[in-house]
Amino acid sequence: MTDAEATAARRELEAATHRRLGVELFNHVWTLIEKPDRTASEIDDMIHAAHASRYHWSKVGTSANLGRGEWQIARVYSVLGRANRRGSTPPDASPGRRRR
Repeated sequence: MTDAEATAARRELEAATHRRLGVELFNHVWTLIEKPDRTASEIDDMIHAAHASRYHWSKVGTSANLGRGEWQIARVYSVLGRANRRGSTPPDASPGRRRR
């Protein structure tokens, strides 16, 4: 294997890892959002996992993935009573159609 092939293989593996982590963290956050009685530790986990999922999608995702990540972060803060305007666009809305 040449250096170029090794570099390409490493990048492909890194991309697959970012995708896998983005999906797993996103799904983990939804599990915590749906949990009626979260502990303080689970609340922290939910916040950090939402941001981590968005981070991983920033490395390999589409604009739709990034929008869903922003929306999920906003949803987490909303569920916790800490809502703000950031990420208020639903994940399937076009960038020019921000709902208010």
